[in-house]
Amino acid sequence: MPGRLPRLPGVVASIDTAGEGFVVVPIITPGNLVTMLISSGVNATWVFQFILPVRITFTEIVTEITTGGASGKKYGVGFYDKDKNLIIETGALDAEAVAINSTNVTSTTLEPGVYWQAQTTDDAATQARGLASAVVDVWDLANKNNTRSGTGNASSAGVLPATIGTITKSTIRFPVAILLEP
Repeated sequence: MPGRLPRLPGVVASIDTAGEGFVVVPIITPGNLVTMLISSGVNATWVFQFILPVRITFTEIVTEITTGGASGKKYGVGFYDKDKNLIIETGALDAEAVAINSTNVTSTTLEPGVYWQAQTTDDAATQARGLASAVVDVWDLANKNNTRSGTGNASSAGVLPATIGTITKSTIRFPVAILLEP
């Protein structure tokens, strides 16, 4: 096909050099950046399934708190594999300060595949920059025949659990906008 490069067998698109590319997840969610509550309750772990089409190696997870929580409150985000086991998380971050937070993490490589994005807070009033659809709630559609968003095992003060566990299907939250950088 004119204007397209041929596909090379065994070659995967990669983002693995600092300053050269980034991925905003979950990338399947078309929509607008909005201010939204991170959680519907204290220590609830919200998860959203997504498909990553490229390999990325990252050392920074960037999020934004738009409305701070109470003094001493925490939030956290992270990723689980398709089997719902924790891969990487930010750990407990300050939920009080309104700021864009860039968190250094251990160098992590995600291969193309199915993952779960997770978010939690120990303050139900904390708000973050999130991804919401202006046209249709994609999570209602995604949850129609399979569970692709909802709540899992409880977190603790902004620290995600080791596994998601059984997911209670729900669509009352949107995913926090997360930027992954090499």
